[in-house]
Amino acid sequence: GGGGNDTLVFLTAAASANGIDSIYLGVVDGNAVDDILDFTANAAFLGTTTESRGIFPETNVTNTGSGIAADAANQNILFLTGAYFANAAALAAATTVFSAVGAGQVLIIYSGSATDHSRIAVSTLDAGGDVTSAVDVAILVGVTVVEASTGLASTNFILD
Repeated sequence: GGGGNDTLVFLTAAASANGIDSIYLGVVDGNAVDDILDFTANAAFLGTTTESRGIFPETNVTNTGSGIAADAANQNILFLTGAYFANAAALAAATTVFSAVGAGQVLIIYSGSATDHSRIAVSTLDAGGDVTSAVDVAILVGVTVVEASTGLASTNFILD
């Protein structure tokens, strides 16, 4: 956070389960962010080292008729800009339908409401697109999920 390019290195989801990092990025208005979020300590993500963002504006990510099935495959950074979850446990408890994304580990950036701070969860999707596990690893303080989706590019992430 603050001025300049910082690289923030995240532990594995299991190691992060003991606490969530609150991160203050230098930009909170949706403009380009120059910080790097490094998740290489985690197990391999879907699509491995090719970071690919997907923005999901649907208000219901548990309904197959909501248009989610038309979203592109192999995205490993998912921004939920229309559906809200209080925390990673609520995200994992919902029967989501990200089937077009594929099975594997992904990052999900979401929030509890349109005005709430964004959260980043290391999550696992099954073949049907359901989030089978999710662990919150960060809160982007002062950044809504829409601001995160416009300010964080694929180049802001390093996945394994």
